[in-house]
Amino acid sequence: MKTITKITIIFLLMISFSSLGNVTTTLDHNREPQISENKPTRLSLLFELKRSGELSQLEFEDRLKDECLILEAEFISKFSNPKIIENSKAKFKKWTQLLAKDQITLKEFEWLINGWLDCLELRLKLGKDE
Repeated sequence: MKTITKITIIFLLMISFSSLGNVTTTLDHNREPQISENKPTRLSLLFELKRSGELSQLEFEDRLKDECLILEAEFISKFSNPKIIENSKAKFKKWTQLLAKDQITLKEFEWLINGWLDCLELRLKLGKDE
């Protein structure tokens, strides 16, 4: 009975997370999470342009900021609590700076976003924030 309950809970969580739109989450931490499943993201394409030398570091950082602002807006649009929004903006700003300076990888950036989303979703389900 406990196994069936756990499987049901996991299944329901997966369904609720899959309906979040562009930012997806995963309960299987052995799998690499993606901001957008099964297609190249705008961020990954931006990194390809940087690697190929088509963008200078300054151009890359400018475009990266723009892309991260778009991603941040999509992310925070899911929440109405001002505290969550402010905390999320601060985290996105810090993560974007780390990403621009190559202090974290794109995959680590995606893991941070997905982990933060998992945390917020769980807190909302438990009635902790709204």
